[in-house]
Amino acid sequence: MLDTYVPDDYKEVTCLKHLFEKTGVVQFNHRCLGYATVVMSALTYWSARAGGVPSGVRKLAMGSLHASLLQVVIGIMTVLKHVPLHGALTHHANAMALWSVLLMLLARAR
Repeated sequence: MLDTYVPDDYKEVTCLKHLFEKTGVVQFNHRCLGYATVVMSALTYWSARAGGVPSGVRKLAMGSLHASLLQVVIGIMTVLKHVPLHGALTHHANAMALWSVLLMLLARAR
């Protein structure tokens, strides 16, 4: 992406298939999904903290915020180190942990 916020590959996107095949587009979509996950985790935590929810739900909301922030940090470090195998595996393992916390939060919030 170099000096642009949106990659130039978006100019070449002509069909839905290109959203999953162009490297710059895929990386940008992945990054935006990460930002959205952190924002939604933060909003979930703050609303759980402000509302009268059980402490288990509040703790899981805080866990989702921590796991999503850790996921962003691991992702940034993995990219900066040119995607070493241990960085990529850690990123995937934390994604599974984040997914598990979100599923537990969903189950407890019901």
